[in-house]
Amino acid sequence: MNDSNPEASQPEHVSRPRLRPVQVLPTQQNGQTILALRDPLQLAGQTMAIPPQALGMLQHFRGEKPISEIAEALKAPIEKVLELAVALDRLGLLEGPTAEALEDAKLQQLHDAGHFPPRATQGLGNSEIAKAAIRGWFAETEDPELSGVPVAVLAPSLSYSQAWEVFAGAWHPVRSQSAPDRVVVLGPAHASIGNGVCGTQLGIATALGVCPVDKDLLQLLRQRMGDQYCQDELDHFAEHGLESQLPWIQEQHGNIPVTAAILPDRLLDQEPEDGVSSPVFISAMGEALSQLGGRTLLVVSTDLAHAGPQFGEPRAIDDNRRVDVEQRDRELLGKFLDGDADAFVEAVKWDKNALRWTGVHAMSAALQLTKMMHPEASWELVDYKQADTATGQQASIISIAGVVATVPAQA
Repeated sequence: MNDSNPEASQPEHVSRPRLRPVQVLPTQQNGQTILALRDPLQLAGQTMAIPPQALGMLQHFRGEKPISEIAEALKAPIEKVLELAVALDRLGLLEGPTAEALEDAKLQQLHDAGHFPPRATQGLGNSEIAKAAIRGWFAETEDPELSGVPVAVLAPSLSYSQAWEVFAGAWHPVRSQSAPDRVVVLGPAHASIGNGVCGTQLGIATALGVCPVDKDLLQLLRQRMGDQYCQDELDHFAEHGLESQLPWIQEQHGNIPVTAAILPDRLLDQEPEDGVSSPVFISAMGEALSQLGGRTLLVVSTDLAHAGPQFGEPRAIDDNRRVDVEQRDRELLGKFLDGDADAFVEAVKWDKNALRWTGVHAMSAALQLTKMMHPEASWELVDYKQADTATGQQASIISIAGVVATVPAQA
Protein backbone atom coordinates (compact mmCIF):
# COMPACT_ATOMS: atom_id res chain seq x y z
CA MET A 1 0.00 0.00 0.00
CA ASN A 2 1.22 3.49 -0.85
CA ASP A 3 0.71 5.56 2.33
CA SER A 4 1.10 8.79 0.39
CA ASN A 5 -1.82 7.82 -1.83
CA PRO A 6 -4.62 6.34 0.31
CA GLU A 7 -6.98 6.14 -2.69
CA ALA A 8 -4.72 3.53 -4.33
CA SER A 9 -6.15 0.75 -2.15
CA GLN A 10 -9.74 1.65 -2.98
CA PRO A 11 -11.86 0.07 -5.71
CA GLU A 12 -12.26 2.09 -8.91
CA HIS A 13 -15.83 3.24 -8.17
CA VAL A 14 -14.65 4.76 -4.86
CA SER A 15 -11.37 6.24 -6.07
CA ARG A 16 -13.20 7.86 -9.01
CA PRO A 17 -16.59 8.48 -7.33
CA ARG A 18 -19.83 9.11 -9.20
CA LEU A 19 -22.74 10.19 -7.01
CA ARG A 20 -26.12 8.61 -7.68
CA PRO A 21 -29.17 10.94 -7.87
CA VAL A 22 -29.89 12.14 -4.33
CA GLN A 23 -32.05 14.78 -2.73
CA VAL A 24 -30.18 17.36 -0.62
CA LEU A 25 -32.41 18.48 2.25
CA PRO A 26 -31.24 21.22 4.67
CA THR A 27 -32.17 20.44 8.27
CA GLN A 28 -31.29 21.50 11.81
CA GLN A 29 -29.37 19.38 14.32
CA ASN A 30 -28.35 20.73 17.72
CA GLY A 31 -28.95 24.26 16.44
CA GLN A 32 -26.68 23.75 13.44
CA THR A 33 -27.60 23.43 9.78
CA ILE A 34 -26.70 20.12 8.20
CA LEU A 35 -27.54 18.60 4.83
CA ALA A 36 -29.40 15.32 4.71
CA LEU A 37 -28.73 13.22 1.60
CA ARG A 38 -31.91 11.33 0.86
CA ASP A 39 -31.83 8.43 -1.57
CA PRO A 40 -35.11 8.47 -3.57
CA LEU A 41 -34.80 4.70 -4.01
CA GLN A 42 -34.16 4.16 -0.27
CA LEU A 43 -31.72 1.38 -1.05
CA ALA A 44 -30.02 1.31 2.34
CA GLY A 45 -32.98 2.63 4.29
CA GLN A 46 -30.82 5.34 5.89
CA THR A 47 -30.29 9.06 5.33
CA MET A 48 -26.72 10.37 5.44
CA ALA A 49 -25.95 13.77 6.95
CA ILE A 50 -23.06 15.98 5.86
CA PRO A 51 -21.92 19.48 6.84
CA PRO A 52 -22.80 22.24 4.34
CA GLN A 53 -19.14 22.72 3.41
CA ALA A 54 -19.01 19.15 2.08
CA LEU A 55 -21.51 20.02 -0.65
CA GLY A 56 -18.65 21.39 -2.75
CA MET A 57 -17.01 17.97 -2.70
CA LEU A 58 -20.19 16.24 -3.87
CA GLN A 59 -20.36 18.49 -6.89
CA HIS A 60 -17.06 16.96 -8.05
CA PHE A 61 -18.29 13.37 -7.63
CA ARG A 62 -19.21 12.90 -11.29
CA GLY A 63 -17.02 9.94 -12.14
CA GLU A 64 -14.67 12.17 -14.11
CA LYS A 65 -11.77 12.75 -11.68
CA PRO A 66 -9.90 10.61 -9.16
CA ILE A 67 -10.06 11.63 -5.52
CA SER A 68 -6.51 13.03 -5.62
CA GLU A 69 -7.50 15.53 -8.33
CA ILE A 70 -10.71 16.45 -6.49
CA ALA A 71 -8.72 17.08 -3.31
CA GLU A 72 -6.20 19.18 -5.21
CA ALA A 73 -8.93 21.24 -6.90
CA LEU A 74 -10.64 21.89 -3.54
CA LYS A 75 -7.34 22.34 -1.63
CA ALA A 76 -8.72 19.76 0.81
CA PRO A 77 -6.94 16.84 2.54
CA ILE A 78 -7.21 13.75 0.36
CA GLU A 79 -8.15 11.74 3.47
CA LYS A 80 -11.29 13.87 3.99
CA VAL A 81 -12.42 13.45 0.39
CA LEU A 82 -11.80 9.71 0.55
CA GLU A 83 -13.62 9.46 3.89
CA LEU A 84 -16.72 11.04 2.29
CA ALA A 85 -16.56 8.74 -0.73
CA VAL A 86 -16.28 5.62 1.44
CA ALA A 87 -19.20 6.71 3.61
CA LEU A 88 -21.35 7.38 0.55
CA ASP A 89 -20.48 4.00 -0.93
CA ARG A 90 -21.39 2.22 2.27
CA LEU A 91 -24.99 3.47 1.86
CA GLY A 92 -25.11 2.79 -1.85
CA LEU A 93 -25.00 6.46 -2.80
CA LEU A 94 -22.16 5.98 -5.28
CA GLU A 95 -22.60 4.17 -8.56
CA GLY A 96 -20.88 0.82 -8.33
CA PRO A 97 -21.14 -2.73 -6.95
CA THR A 98 -22.52 -1.70 -3.55
CA ALA A 99 -25.41 0.21 -5.11
CA GLU A 100 -26.04 -2.55 -7.64
CA ALA A 101 -26.30 -5.19 -4.90
CA LEU A 102 -28.73 -3.00 -2.95
CA GLU A 103 -30.76 -2.38 -6.11
CA ASP A 104 -31.02 -6.12 -6.76
CA ALA A 105 -32.18 -6.72 -3.18
CA LYS A 106 -34.79 -3.96 -3.41
CA LEU A 107 -36.10 -5.29 -6.73
CA GLN A 108 -36.35 -8.82 -5.35
CA GLN A 109 -38.32 -7.50 -2.37
CA LEU A 110 -40.74 -5.67 -4.69
CA HIS A 111 -41.18 -8.65 -7.02
CA ASP A 112 -41.88 -10.92 -4.08
CA ALA A 113 -44.72 -8.57 -3.12
CA GLY A 114 -45.87 -8.14 -6.74
CA HIS A 115 -46.44 -4.42 -6.40
CA PHE A 116 -44.95 -1.15 -5.22
CA PRO A 117 -45.92 -0.26 -1.64
CA PRO A 118 -48.11 2.75 -0.85
CA ARG A 119 -45.99 5.86 -0.33
CA ALA A 120 -47.71 9.03 -1.54
CA THR A 121 -51.12 7.90 -0.27
CA GLN A 122 -50.31 6.05 2.94
CA GLY A 123 -51.06 9.20 4.96
CA LEU A 124 -54.73 8.85 4.01
CA GLY A 125 -55.14 6.07 6.58
CA ASN A 126 -56.85 2.72 6.05
CA SER A 127 -59.04 1.96 3.05
CA GLU A 128 -62.32 3.19 4.52
CA ILE A 129 -60.83 6.40 5.91
CA ALA A 130 -59.09 7.02 2.58
CA LYS A 131 -62.33 6.51 0.64
CA ALA A 132 -64.10 8.93 2.94
CA ALA A 133 -61.39 11.54 2.35
CA ILE A 134 -61.63 11.18 -1.44
CA ARG A 135 -65.44 11.39 -1.31
CA GLY A 136 -65.21 14.47 0.88
CA TRP A 137 -62.93 16.20 -1.62
CA PHE A 138 -65.26 15.29 -4.47
CA ALA A 139 -68.19 16.72 -2.51
CA GLU A 140 -66.36 20.03 -2.01
CA THR A 141 -65.39 20.38 -5.68
CA GLU A 142 -67.70 21.41 -8.46
CA ASP A 143 -68.27 18.78 -11.14
CA PRO A 144 -67.21 20.37 -14.48
CA GLU A 145 -70.04 18.37 -16.11
CA LEU A 146 -68.21 17.81 -19.37
CA SER A 147 -70.18 16.39 -22.25
CA GLY A 148 -68.92 13.10 -23.62
CA VAL A 149 -66.99 10.18 -22.20
CA PRO A 150 -63.54 10.84 -20.64
CA VAL A 151 -60.70 8.94 -22.32
CA ALA A 152 -57.70 10.79 -20.85
CA VAL A 153 -56.93 12.82 -17.73
CA LEU A 154 -54.06 15.13 -16.80
CA ALA A 155 -53.75 15.79 -13.06
CA PRO A 156 -51.04 17.02 -10.65
CA SER A 157 -48.40 15.00 -8.88
CA LEU A 158 -48.22 17.43 -5.94
CA SER A 159 -49.44 16.31 -2.52
CA TYR A 160 -53.17 16.19 -1.88
CA SER A 161 -52.87 18.92 0.75
CA GLN A 162 -51.68 21.31 -1.98
CA ALA A 163 -53.73 20.08 -4.91
CA TRP A 164 -56.80 18.08 -3.87
CA GLU A 165 -59.27 20.46 -5.54
CA VAL A 166 -57.48 20.18 -8.88
CA PHE A 167 -57.35 16.39 -8.55
CA ALA A 168 -61.05 16.25 -7.73
CA GLY A 169 -62.04 18.53 -10.61
CA ALA A 170 -60.08 16.49 -13.13
CA TRP A 171 -61.36 13.14 -11.86
CA HIS A 172 -65.04 14.11 -11.47
CA PRO A 173 -65.92 13.22 -15.09
CA VAL A 174 -64.38 9.74 -14.68
CA ARG A 175 -66.30 9.08 -11.48
CA SER A 176 -69.67 9.53 -13.18
CA GLN A 177 -68.91 6.98 -15.91
CA SER A 178 -68.71 3.20 -15.89
CA ALA A 179 -65.35 1.64 -15.07
CA PRO A 180 -62.72 1.40 -17.83
CA ASP A 181 -61.08 -1.94 -18.54
CA ARG A 182 -57.63 -0.64 -17.72
CA VAL A 183 -55.65 2.44 -16.69
CA VAL A 184 -52.40 3.54 -18.34
CA VAL A 185 -50.60 6.18 -16.29
CA LEU A 186 -47.62 8.16 -17.59
CA GLY A 187 -45.33 10.54 -15.74
CA PRO A 188 -41.91 12.20 -15.73
CA ALA A 189 -38.77 10.89 -14.05
CA HIS A 190 -37.52 12.76 -10.99
CA ALA A 191 -34.70 10.42 -9.98
CA SER A 192 -34.08 7.98 -12.78
CA ILE A 193 -31.33 5.40 -13.26
CA GLY A 194 -32.01 4.91 -16.96
CA ASN A 195 -32.48 7.48 -19.68
CA GLY A 196 -35.15 5.79 -21.79
CA VAL A 197 -38.85 5.15 -21.30
CA CYS A 198 -39.22 2.92 -18.26
CA GLY A 199 -42.01 0.43 -17.68
CA THR A 200 -42.67 -1.98 -14.84
CA GLN A 201 -43.92 -5.52 -14.31
CA LEU A 202 -45.41 -4.55 -10.95
CA GLY A 203 -48.77 -3.32 -9.76
CA ILE A 204 -49.20 -0.27 -7.53
CA ALA A 205 -50.57 -0.26 -3.99
CA THR A 206 -52.34 2.75 -2.49
CA ALA A 207 -54.14 3.35 0.78
CA LEU A 208 -57.28 2.00 -0.92
CA GLY A 209 -55.82 -1.29 -2.13
CA VAL A 210 -53.63 -2.82 -4.83
CA CYS A 211 -54.15 -2.08 -8.51
CA PRO A 212 -52.60 -5.15 -10.15
CA VAL A 213 -50.37 -4.88 -13.18
CA ASP A 214 -52.27 -5.34 -16.43
CA LYS A 215 -50.65 -8.64 -17.46
CA ASP A 216 -52.29 -8.78 -20.90
CA LEU A 217 -51.05 -5.33 -21.87
CA LEU A 218 -47.62 -5.93 -20.30
CA GLN A 219 -47.16 -9.09 -22.38
CA LEU A 220 -47.92 -7.24 -25.60
CA LEU A 221 -45.61 -4.36 -24.69
CA ARG A 222 -42.71 -6.67 -23.87
CA GLN A 223 -43.23 -8.54 -27.13
CA ARG A 224 -42.75 -5.25 -28.97
CA MET A 225 -40.04 -3.62 -26.83
CA GLY A 226 -38.23 -6.53 -25.22
CA ASP A 227 -36.53 -6.58 -21.82
CA GLN A 228 -35.26 -3.02 -22.28
CA TYR A 229 -38.74 -1.73 -21.47
CA CYS A 230 -38.49 -2.80 -17.82
CA GLN A 231 -34.72 -2.81 -17.33
CA ASP A 232 -34.79 0.23 -15.02
CA GLU A 233 -38.14 -0.42 -13.33
CA LEU A 234 -36.68 0.47 -9.92
CA ASP A 235 -37.02 4.10 -11.10
CA HIS A 236 -40.74 3.72 -10.37
CA PHE A 237 -40.01 3.38 -6.66
CA ALA A 238 -38.97 7.05 -6.55
CA GLU A 239 -42.04 8.33 -8.46
CA HIS A 240 -44.94 9.23 -6.18
CA GLY A 241 -47.13 10.92 -8.77
CA LEU A 242 -48.28 7.78 -10.58
CA GLU A 243 -49.62 6.30 -7.35
CA SER A 244 -51.34 9.60 -6.48
CA GLN A 245 -53.79 9.21 -9.38
CA LEU A 246 -55.14 5.78 -8.53
CA PRO A 247 -57.24 6.47 -5.40
CA TRP A 248 -59.43 8.82 -7.43
CA ILE A 249 -60.56 5.92 -9.58
CA GLN A 250 -60.37 3.22 -6.88
CA GLU A 251 -62.89 5.09 -4.72
CA GLN A 252 -65.65 4.47 -7.27
CA HIS A 253 -64.43 1.68 -9.53
CA GLY A 254 -62.14 -0.48 -7.39
CA ASN A 255 -58.71 -1.91 -8.16
CA ILE A 256 -58.52 -1.64 -11.94
CA PRO A 257 -55.49 -3.17 -13.72
CA VAL A 258 -52.78 -0.57 -14.22
CA THR A 259 -49.83 -0.04 -16.57
CA ALA A 260 -47.32 2.62 -15.52
CA ALA A 261 -44.51 4.17 -17.55
CA ILE A 262 -41.97 6.93 -16.90
CA LEU A 263 -40.83 9.20 -19.74
CA PRO A 264 -37.73 11.29 -18.88
CA ASP A 265 -37.96 14.86 -20.15
CA ARG A 266 -34.38 14.77 -21.42
CA LEU A 267 -35.71 12.66 -24.30
CA LEU A 268 -37.04 15.92 -25.72
CA ASP A 269 -33.60 16.81 -26.96
CA GLN A 270 -31.90 13.51 -27.66
CA GLU A 271 -32.44 9.83 -28.16
CA PRO A 272 -31.60 7.71 -25.10
CA GLU A 273 -28.13 6.19 -25.01
CA ASP A 274 -29.79 2.95 -23.97
CA GLY A 275 -33.33 1.86 -23.35
CA VAL A 276 -36.57 2.49 -25.21
CA SER A 277 -37.09 5.73 -27.13
CA SER A 278 -40.34 7.65 -26.92
CA PRO A 279 -41.43 6.97 -30.55
CA VAL A 280 -40.87 3.24 -30.07
CA PHE A 281 -42.87 3.28 -26.83
CA ILE A 282 -45.77 5.25 -28.33
CA SER A 283 -45.95 2.96 -31.35
CA ALA A 284 -45.84 -0.18 -29.18
CA MET A 285 -48.44 1.13 -26.73
CA GLY A 286 -50.80 2.26 -29.50
CA GLU A 287 -50.59 -1.09 -31.28
CA ALA A 288 -51.07 -3.07 -28.06
CA LEU A 289 -54.11 -1.06 -26.95
CA SER A 290 -55.66 -1.44 -30.39
CA GLN A 291 -55.11 -5.20 -30.27
CA LEU A 292 -56.64 -5.52 -26.80
CA GLY A 293 -59.71 -3.40 -27.52
CA GLY A 294 -62.07 -2.40 -24.71
CA ARG A 295 -61.91 0.90 -22.83
CA THR A 296 -58.58 2.37 -21.75
CA LEU A 297 -58.27 5.43 -19.53
CA LEU A 298 -55.01 7.27 -20.22
CA VAL A 299 -53.65 9.35 -17.32
CA VAL A 300 -50.79 11.85 -17.18
CA SER A 301 -49.46 12.69 -13.72
CA THR A 302 -47.38 15.85 -13.75
CA ASP A 303 -46.95 19.37 -12.44
CA LEU A 304 -46.18 22.29 -14.73
CA ALA A 305 -44.05 25.40 -14.02
CA HIS A 306 -41.49 25.62 -11.20
CA ALA A 307 -40.63 29.24 -10.36
CA GLY A 308 -38.80 31.01 -7.55
CA PRO A 309 -35.57 30.61 -5.53
CA GLN A 310 -36.32 26.96 -4.71
CA PHE A 311 -35.89 26.24 -8.41
CA GLY A 312 -32.85 28.37 -9.13
CA GLU A 313 -34.46 31.76 -9.85
CA PRO A 314 -32.75 34.72 -8.17
CA ARG A 315 -35.88 36.47 -6.87
CA ALA A 316 -38.80 35.50 -4.69
CA ILE A 317 -42.19 35.19 -6.36
CA ASP A 318 -44.32 38.36 -6.21
CA ASP A 319 -47.70 39.22 -7.76
CA ASN A 320 -46.14 40.38 -11.04
CA ARG A 321 -44.18 37.16 -11.40
CA ARG A 322 -47.32 35.13 -10.68
CA VAL A 323 -49.11 36.91 -13.53
CA ASP A 324 -46.18 36.32 -15.90
CA VAL A 325 -46.05 32.62 -14.99
CA GLU A 326 -49.77 32.16 -15.45
CA GLN A 327 -49.72 33.92 -18.82
CA ARG A 328 -46.98 31.63 -20.13
CA ASP A 329 -48.60 28.56 -18.55
CA ARG A 330 -51.88 29.29 -20.28
CA GLU A 331 -50.11 29.80 -23.61
CA LEU A 332 -48.54 26.35 -23.30
CA LEU A 333 -51.74 24.78 -22.02
CA GLY A 334 -53.50 26.24 -25.06
CA LYS A 335 -51.02 24.44 -27.31
CA PHE A 336 -51.62 21.24 -25.37
CA LEU A 337 -55.41 21.58 -25.64
CA ASP A 338 -55.06 21.90 -29.41
CA GLY A 339 -53.95 18.26 -29.40
CA ASP A 340 -50.91 18.68 -31.67
CA ALA A 341 -47.99 17.02 -29.87
CA ASP A 342 -45.27 18.45 -32.12
CA ALA A 343 -46.59 22.02 -31.85
CA PHE A 344 -46.87 21.66 -28.07
CA VAL A 345 -43.29 20.45 -27.67
CA GLU A 346 -41.95 23.17 -29.97
CA ALA A 347 -43.80 25.79 -27.92
CA VAL A 348 -42.12 24.52 -24.74
CA LYS A 349 -38.70 24.48 -26.40
CA TRP A 350 -39.15 27.98 -27.88
CA ASP A 351 -37.82 29.62 -24.70
CA LYS A 352 -35.79 26.53 -23.66
CA ASN A 353 -38.51 25.63 -21.15
CA ALA A 354 -37.74 28.71 -19.06
CA LEU A 355 -40.47 27.84 -16.54
CA ARG A 356 -39.09 24.32 -16.02
CA TRP A 357 -42.28 22.45 -16.90
CA THR A 358 -42.03 18.79 -15.96
CA GLY A 359 -43.82 15.97 -17.72
CA VAL A 360 -43.56 17.53 -21.18
CA HIS A 361 -42.65 14.23 -22.79
CA ALA A 362 -45.39 12.34 -20.94
CA MET A 363 -47.88 15.01 -22.04
CA SER A 364 -46.68 14.74 -25.64
CA ALA A 365 -47.03 10.95 -25.54
CA ALA A 366 -50.55 11.29 -24.16
CA LEU A 367 -51.54 13.59 -27.01
CA GLN A 368 -50.18 11.14 -29.58
CA LEU A 369 -51.78 8.08 -28.00
CA THR A 370 -55.12 9.81 -27.58
CA LYS A 371 -55.11 10.82 -31.24
CA MET A 372 -54.25 7.27 -32.26
CA MET A 373 -57.07 5.75 -30.20
CA HIS A 374 -59.63 8.54 -30.47
CA PRO A 375 -59.10 10.93 -33.40
CA GLU A 376 -62.34 12.71 -32.45
CA ALA A 377 -61.26 13.44 -28.85
CA SER A 378 -61.19 17.02 -27.59
CA TRP A 379 -59.24 18.36 -24.59
CA GLU A 380 -60.66 20.78 -22.03
CA LEU A 381 -59.01 22.66 -19.16
CA VAL A 382 -60.90 22.00 -15.92
CA ASP A 383 -58.75 23.88 -13.39
CA TYR A 384 -55.47 25.78 -13.00
CA LYS A 385 -53.69 26.74 -9.79
CA GLN A 386 -50.36 28.04 -8.52
CA ALA A 387 -49.35 26.20 -5.36
CA ASP A 388 -47.00 27.90 -2.90
CA THR A 389 -43.98 25.79 -1.98
CA ALA A 390 -42.19 28.41 0.14
CA THR A 391 -42.88 31.91 1.47
CA GLY A 392 -40.95 35.04 2.41
CA GLN A 393 -37.56 35.56 0.76
CA GLN A 394 -37.75 32.03 -0.67
CA ALA A 395 -41.31 32.40 -2.03
CA SER A 396 -41.71 29.88 -4.84
CA ILE A 397 -44.55 28.24 -6.73
CA ILE A 398 -45.41 25.15 -8.72
CA SER A 399 -48.28 25.49 -11.16
CA ILE A 400 -50.71 22.63 -11.70
CA ALA A 401 -53.69 21.92 -13.91
CA GLY A 402 -56.53 19.48 -14.40
CA VAL A 403 -57.31 18.61 -18.04
CA VAL A 404 -59.70 16.02 -19.49
CA ALA A 405 -60.07 14.59 -23.00
CA THR A 406 -63.52 13.34 -23.98
CA VAL A 407 -65.19 11.69 -26.95
CA PRO A 408 -68.88 11.92 -27.88
CA ALA A 409 -71.01 9.53 -25.81
CA GLN A 410 -72.10 7.53 -28.86
CA ALA A 411 -68.53 6.99 -30.06
